[in-house]
Amino acid sequence: MKRLDIYDFDHTMYFTTEPVEGVHIYKEKTGMEWPYQGWWSKKESLDTTIFDIPLNDWVHGQYLESKSSEETYTALVTGRMVGIQKYVEKVLEKDNIVFDEILCNTGGPTLKFKLREFQRLFDKFKDTLEEVTIYDDRTEHIGDFMEWAYKLKKETGIQITVIHVQ
Repeated sequence: MKRLDIYDFDHTMYFTTEPVEGVHIYKEKTGMEWPYQGWWSKKESLDTTIFDIPLNDWVHGQYLESKSSEETYTALVTGRMVGIQKYVEKVLEKDNIVFDEILCNTGGPTLKFKLREFQRLFDKFKDTLEEVTIYDDRTEHIGDFMEWAYKLKKETGIQITVIHVQ
C-alpha cells in the first residue's frame, strides 16, 4: 500500500446527533425519556429510524477518492466503543461505505486509543507507504495528531497530513 487514509466517524464522515439535541429528539420520536447517562457509547444514538445521520459530503468525496485507488488502504478509527461497532457499520452500510478496517475504541481515552491505532496502521504498511492522511474534527486532538505526524515524517520521510474537518 502506498497510501493510508484514516477517517473519523462522528462529525467527520457523518454529522451525527449531539447528546443535548438527541435526548429531545429521542423523546419526541419515542415518547420516552433517554434511558442512559451517556450518549456516545449507546447504540440507540445511532438509530437511523430516530435520528437523521447525514453524510459530510466533502469527506465522503475524499473517501470515494481514497477507494478509487487500489494502492490506498482506508480505515475508520472512531472513539465509539467496540460494543456498538455493528451499529456504526449499519450507518456506513446505508451509504455503501466500506472501509478496509473499522476500529472502535476498546476502552480508555479516545486520543490515546486513536494514536495507538494510527501507529499500528502506520507500522503495518511502513515499508511501502508514501503518504498518510488523517481526517478528524476534534480540535483538542488535532495538535497531538500533528505532533505524531511531524515526528514520524522526520523519522521516516513519509508525508503525513492531518486534515482538521470543520
